[in-house]
This record gives sequence, structure tokens and C-alpha cells, in this order.
Amino acid sequence: MKLTEKQLHLLRRRKGELNISINTLAGLVGISRWTMAKIINFNANVRPTTASKVNEWLLDQYSAEYLKEEGGWY
Repeated sequence: MKLTEKQLHLLRRRKGELNISINTLAGLVGISRWTMAKIINFNANVRPTTASKVNEWLLDQYSAEYLKEEGGWY
């Protein structure tokens, strides 16, 4: 299973926005640095559980950012 181009773009973008290393990003997402490097550099095949972890992390990141901009839950 590969991440979509949009998922990959968002992951790379968030890494840049936070100005963090692949090692740090891998720790935040909850996967190994080797797997994260393969994803970031080559969009390598990943297990469904790994894709799920990446998706959950991206969702948490962007939903928290959205809530901060909108002023919280209504």
C-alpha cells in the first residue's frame, strides 16, 4: 500500500513547517525512522497499520490547526 500523493505532500509540508528531522517526525507519528525515510524519499509501500498511523497524525495536525484558527469547538 502506498500513500496518496496528497498524503505525501501534506506529510512533507508539515515536516517543513515544523522544521524537524525525519527522526523527529518518525517519533511523532509513531513509526521507525527507516520507514519514514522510505516514505518521504521514495513513497515506498507501507503496511496498512503504518498508513493508518500517518493518516491519524496528519488528521490530528491539521484539525488542531483548523480549530486554533476557528477559535475552538462550537
